[in-house]
Amino acid sequence: MIIHEKGIAVRDLEVPLSNGGQRLWDHVTENSEMDEQGLSLLEEICRLKDRLDKMSGLIDNDSHMWALIIDSRNGGVELVIDKLFAEARMSAATFKALMGELRQYQRSARLASPRVDPQVMGGVDDLIERIRRRG
Repeated sequence: MIIHEKGIAVRDLEVPLSNGGQRLWDHVTENSEMDEQGLSLLEEICRLKDRLDKMSGLIDNDSHMWALIIDSRNGGVELVIDKLFAEARMSAATFKALMGELRQYQRSARLASPRVDPQVMGGVDDLIERIRRRG
């Protein structure tokens, strides 16, 4: 839920963002003004950023979480690969599309386009490249 205090967009602490999403939220809200529609779009983008960060951590560090070898019913073994790579690829594409939608929304509302620092983006392009190399 988004509330406004003294003209500043503030998050309801019931559903906090993680580090990446919160940095993106802070950067965009500090550099532009938005109405409720824009803030709702930004909130979804920030949540997606947090999910991408979590998926990136799983892909990079916890390989046992996305691939398992199990005994099959016929006495052999079976390799089970989670859909994490496909989900990460789709989420990254959605993130980029939503960022474009936010920029378009701001232009149409005659507001300044957010200048998103590549460090704030958190390496989404890098994540896509790592997924391509592995997949």
